[in-house]
Amino acid sequence: MNLLKTKLFQIFNLCVLILLVSATSLRATTYYTNANGAPETLANWWTVNNGTGTHPANFTTAGDVFIIQSPNVMTMAAAWTVTGTVTINSGATLARGSVALTCGGLDISGTMTNGNGTSSTVNGNVTGTGILTTGGTVRVFNVTGNWTFSGTANNA
Repeated sequence: MNLLKTKLFQIFNLCVLILLVSATSLRATTYYTNANGAPETLANWWTVNNGTGTHPANFTTAGDVFIIQSPNVMTMAAAWTVTGTVTINSGATLARGSVALTCGGLDISGTMTNGNGTSSTVNGNVTGTGILTTGGTVRVFNVTGNWTFSGTANNA
């Protein structure tokens, strides 16, 4: 009888663990741009790709994805820290200028321009086939994951 109770207790704990993991992953949301603007402004992001839905409460919810859509040009006016992934779609641009970008992952299928200034920190993978341009002095990408970006890198 004790063996049965132990097995039931283990199954119960496993079910609770699965529910907790599932609930955490369900909180992740995808947000989209719908116009040009500053990416570090919460009001520039929407849950629906046509500029409707809701804005994110923050940029620090694990697993969230922030997609810059074509033909939007998002120009950073201040440092931007995203716990989740930043995706730059083909035809879209992220202009970093000389402010810091820190994100959990970076997918560059469009264009990312980097001016003179601080480096970018990616606490995950850098992927994509887009265009990565630096201005003046080449800036460093601090990447803790894999660098599988196979696009074009230019130093303007």
